[in-house]
Amino acid sequence: MNSRKLQSAISAFVKNKKANAAYYDDNWTERRERKTYYQSFTRDKLLAMTEEDFFEYISRLWSMVIWGNKKYVVDKLIADNGFDTLKKRLAELLYGIAPIDTRWTAFLQTVKGLGPATISELLTYTNPEEYVIFNKTTILVFIVKKGGTFHPALIIEIWRRRACTERTPFREVVFCHHLAMYLFIVPASP
Repeated sequence: MNSRKLQSAISAFVKNKKANAAYYDDNWTERRERKTYYQSFTRDKLLAMTEEDFFEYISRLWSMVIWGNKKYVVDKLIADNGFDTLKKRLAELLYGIAPIDTRWTAFLQTVKGLGPATISELLTYTNPEEYVIFNKTTILVFIVKKGGTFHPALIIEIWRRRACTERTPFREVVFCHHLAMYLFIVPASP
């Protein structure tokens, strides 16, 4: 890893954060509210959701911002997967006891319409101590290949080793996400 480039990016991030304090404060507030919302769910509460509850649950995600008609997306998810099956698969992904790589793979193989960015966001909101957002931007910072494909369990292991740190767990994800936007580098894996 290029340590000078990393330090330069961190300095630029801190300077930008100070210069745009209101923007960052608003974003932190929004993220804390979103985190509180998702952490208010349990397996039972998720399984008991109505379609209207599910719409709110999915439409609050950052990964859903690009969709103008979120109702269409949610209706398609339900139509493609079946509502009860979708809730059961989500409950297993988020609250199951199998290893994360098993739950991750099973979810992606059986649920149509929700990809790595969305499911990693849900995992991160549900348990920010254990999971990391896995999307195009974070991949720039955490690229690990196994057999030519990205492997989320290895990404999570690197996260546990704190390849990118700011000690507040939920902020780590956001910090690394913003840092990746400045860096455009891929550090060597530990």
